This record gives sequence, structure tokens and C-alpha cells, in this order.
Amino acid sequence: MHSELLKYVVIVGSSGVLSLSLSLYGAFKIRDSPRVKHYVILTFLSSVFAFGYMFEMMSTSIEEVKFWLSVEYLPLPFIPAFIVLMCFNYVGKKIYPAFYYLLFTVPIITIFTHNTNNWHDMYYKKIGFRNDTPFPVADLVAGPFHYLHSFYLFVCIMLSIIVLLMELRKSVFQFQMQILLMVSGLLTPIIASYFYLNKLSPYGIDLVPVSIGLTCLFHGLSIFMFRSFNVVPIARDTVFETMQEGVIVLNQKGIVVDFNNAVRQVIPMLHHRMVGEHILSIVKENKALVTIIQERKECDYRHEAGVIQHFHVRFSEVYNTSQVYVGQMITFSDVTERVNMQEDLRKLASIDGLTGVYNRTFFVRQAEEMFISLMKRGGVAGIIMFDIDYFKTVNDTYGHEMGDAVLRKISEVVQKNVRPADIIGRYGGEEFIVYLPATALYEAHSLAAQLREAIQNTAVEADGVKIRVTASFGVAALDIQLGNAACTLDEFVRKADQALYTAKRNGRNRVEV
Repeated sequence: MHSELLKYVVIVGSSGVLSLSLSLYGAFKIRDSPRVKHYVILTFLSSVFAFGYMFEMMSTSIEEVKFWLSVEYLPLPFIPAFIVLMCFNYVGKKIYPAFYYLLFTVPIITIFTHNTNNWHDMYYKKIGFRNDTPFPVADLVAGPFHYLHSFYLFVCIMLSIIVLLMELRKSVFQFQMQILLMVSGLLTPIIASYFYLNKLSPYGIDLVPVSIGLTCLFHGLSIFMFRSFNVVPIARDTVFETMQEGVIVLNQKGIVVDFNNAVRQVIPMLHHRMVGEHILSIVKENKALVTIIQERKECDYRHEAGVIQHFHVRFSEVYNTSQVYVGQMITFSDVTERVNMQEDLRKLASIDGLTGVYNRTFFVRQAEEMFISLMKRGGVAGIIMFDIDYFKTVNDTYGHEMGDAVLRKISEVVQKNVRPADIIGRYGGEEFIVYLPATALYEAHSLAAQLREAIQNTAVEADGVKIRVTASFGVAALDIQLGNAACTLDEFVRKADQALYTAKRNGRNRVEV
């Protein structure tokens, strides 16, 4: 074999091996990835075409050339169609059945006219050998149907390029790199065809098999380096970008494939250049979010960044058309308004509307939690109960408006004088209760005396009338560390209540233990 011929045989054969390797890798390594099917078929067809042409180059008779041409024209007519299908699927464009019929009409015509060329010479007008080369090179004189196939190849590749470039400007940086890589690969068959049809290729050798191998290589780099077919990556229409929910699309391994702008409310550091990184490496500083993503649990997430926002986090599995799991979508729905409304309702259910302190039901619930903790861990706690002296006389003499003003004013006075940890409740009509965690008896008595004096010195005004009222206080305390027998909260409250009635019997406006 001539050394120059051997060089080109090795190049074409290497192209076939490369295409076959890519086909096998796609078929066995990433077969579960969506939309990789067309790539696998394309690379397999390209390998058969390249191997067929390699043997054609080594042929020494017209019969051998015709045989290997028939082998080449089994895959070759369909290669442009699968390039289009691969690119359409990559950008997520729906393919209608009529388009399939249109797409495969020319390849079927090409196969038919090529295999019947001996009868009409409409595909090749002449098949022979060149006489100006140092080794045998087939000299194929194209007929009208050959030009039809060449035009079809050109149209398919240009259509694929246009479809990809239309997505370029609305794609994130990572996917722009994929598109440019794929477009670069699609340009090589056009350039090779131009050189071959215009007799510019070396020794008249057809460079298209090599160029299609390069196309497969460029697309392979896009797939394997950028994971472009793990999840539908670029089908991001206006709805996706303008939806209020934040969305992140991950592949099977948790790699970020896509996201919309709304999700930056939750993950402000997220940037388009982070596409291709693992989601956990992006949010690693946010322990709460890391836990949610790891456990994949649907829940509410509290986000603080200047203002407090609440998001409901949902996880949705993504499947391809064959129902194979290919990734997941994390959706963040802003539920701040709902949570705030629930908080307001909770407050309405727990707060006494007139005085602004806890109502009896909610006070008992909160005090019960603190009391149970006291019984378990030990320590001290106190309770103060008080009611307003002669409150019925105030209502009867000055009216209920004055009575309401008194209740509101007393509540304000008490809230100003207790500690943040103390809880206050309206226990009855004019009766109030204060639970004092970590408070010894003498401290509770001292606070009660302070409150009594503050109430006594406070004037209450309504309808231009000013009055002063007093209050009677009962104090109780527990010290579990000193060996007090365990009791219930009701029993604890009853002790303070008994002390309150003692204060009333002893003349009111006083503190009793």
C-alpha cells in the first residue's frame, strides 16, 4: 500500500474508531440520560460510514468500490437527520410526526436511487478511478440525486446550527459553551463537503467521514465535559424565567444543571458560572439548607437577609420520556405572607384582645411547658396572682369604658416592670397572673411589691376623668432543689391564689405569701 494512501486510511479508520467508541460509551455509560439516544445512533452510523469509506479507499477494482459504496450508503443518508434530531432534542423543541416524515423522505430516496444507480445513472453518472494520483482513488461523477443529498446535508446542518444559535442568547454561560462547541462541530462537514465537491481535497479523497467524526467528537465533549444531556438543559422558556417560584434543576448526582432568577432570593450567591457544580458545595455555609437538601424533605424554610422571608421547599423527581429517573427539581415558593398570617392568627388566638397579654388558655399552655421543665431539671420558680381592688365599683361608678381603661393601663404597667423571660396572662375578669421562671420566693415577693406600688401610683384617665386604683397580690414559689415534693401547675397556681385571697381578707392593696 502506498505510504500516502496508508496515511489517509489510518486517519479515516481512526475517525471510525473514535465514533464507535463514543457510541459504545454513550450506550453503556450514559444510556439512562435523556435524549442521548440520537447521539448514540449518530455516532454508530458515523463509524459504519467511516469504516466503509476506509475499505473503499483500499479497493483496487470498480466492483470493490461499488460494494463499499453500498455499505457507506446504508448509514450515510440518515446521518443529517439524526444530527437535526439530536440538536432539536438538546434545546427541548417538540418534534411533530409530520416533521419525521419530512426529515426521512430524502434519506429513503437517496438509498433507493443509489442502489438502483446501475439502471439510471442519476446518482452517479460515472464510477471509475482517477488517473492523476499515485494510488487508486475512486472518481465519482455526481448526478442530480447526489446533489440532492448534498443539499439535504447542508440544509440539515444549517437548520441544526440555527436552532442552537437561537438558544445562545437566552442561555447561561455554561450552556453557551456547550452550544458553541456543538456549532463548531457542525461546521466541519460543510467545510469538508465544499472541498470535496470542488475537487480541492488532497488526491480527491472525501474528507466528510473524518469531518463527521469530528462532529461526533465535539458533541461528545459537550456531553461528557458539560453533562449537557443529563437533564434537558436549555429548554428554559419564558415561563421558567418569569415564574415567581425559585427553581433549581439537578441531575442524578446533585449537579446544578439549571435555575431561574427567582431562586436567588433564597441562594443569593448562586451564579450562572456555578452551573456544573454540586448543589451542596454551593450552599455549604447554610447548614439549614444543606440539611433540607440532604434529607429531601418538603418543609418550610426561614431565610434571613435583611428581612425575614419564609419559603416552602418541594422536591420533584424528573424522568425522561422512557420514565427513567434523570434528576430532580427543587422549588422554593415564597410563603412569607401565609406564615405571617398564621403568626397573626396565632397571636389573635393567644393574646387577650383588651389587655394585650396572653389569654388564660395560652398562658396555661406556656406555663405548663416551663413547669414540666422545672420538674425535670430542678430549680426555682414563682407565681404572682393579683386582681384589681374594688373593680366592680369602678365599673358601676365610672362605666365600663373606665373599667376597660383600667385593665389596659394595669397591663401596661405590669409589662414594663417584669423581665423578658416572665409570662403574663389575664386569668379572669380583673385577675392577672405572672409566671416567673428561675425566681426564688424573696425575688417574687420583691417584684410583687414593686408592681403593687407602681399600680398604686398610676393614674387612669377616661372621658376626662382621672382615677387611681390598687391591687392585691398573692405570691407562691417552688424550690425543687430544696426537696419540695413534686406538684402540678394547678396546685402551684392554687397556692398563689390562696395567698391572693389572704391579701384581700387582710385589707387589700398588699402582698401576701
